[in-house]
Amino acid sequence: MDRKKLLKWCGMFFAVMVIFTAVSRAASSISVAQVETGKIQNKTIAHVVQGSGTIEGTKERAVFVLEDQLVKQVLVREGQAVKKGETLLVFSTDQLKETIREKEDRIEELTLQIGDLESQAQVAETAKKRALRRAQEDYNLAEGNGSVTISNARRELEAARQKLDDYYASLSGEFTDEPADKSQEQALLDEIRMRQEAVDQAVMSSNQDRLAARRGMEDAAAESARDSTVENVRRELAREQDELENLNKILKRKGRVKAPVNGVIKRISAVTG
Repeated sequence: MDRKKLLKWCGMFFAVMVIFTAVSRAASSISVAQVETGKIQNKTIAHVVQGSGTIEGTKERAVFVLEDQLVKQVLVREGQAVKKGETLLVFSTDQLKETIREKEDRIEELTLQIGDLESQAQVAETAKKRALRRAQEDYNLAEGNGSVTISNARRELEAARQKLDDYYASLSGEFTDEPADKSQEQALLDEIRMRQEAVDQAVMSSNQDRLAARRGMEDAAAESARDSTVENVRRELAREQDELENLNKILKRKGRVKAPVNGVIKRISAVTG
């Protein structure tokens, strides 16, 4: 009886051990990492980052419109996304036409003003050339007249000296005890002195006339002050023409101002009325 009980307990013990061994292997297979082997290959490790945020533009594009224009409609609002070519606002075509007429009148006025200024400049240039030419003529005349006057004065001086020489020659052959008459000699000497003064005066007058004529030439040839009036009017004319071109483009689109690029409206300064 005791032997049977002992065999029974031994059998039960081995049965429990078998069960525990199976359970232990199952648990071990679940908790232990499974490793697979393979050949070496080149691959890229991808890093994926997830998050939330707001995208903001880094470049702004201003849409300028002409001043003093009546805005009939503003078709967009701040923060609205728009596509290129989408209408942003609409101007009054009547006001556009009135402004275009004013621009055309102003352009015609500026064009006439430029013509007048260019004509005045041409007249001034012609007068300057004429003054320079006349100053050169005056100088040549002063030089020529001075040379003639000096030449005549010197010739008369030489003639007076010759008279004195002739007088002395006439006395060389005469011998008399009477005192010599000095009056004729003094008269000849006075004439020589007078003729010499005439030469000096002619030279001085010629120098003064030529100096005055030369200064006249310098004044006629002097550079005139720079006048930028024509350039300023031309720049104003160019601005008016550009504005007129823009006005005509807007009028052709029936007053519509369109978005030049795709984007988001950041700020609106135009108001209706």
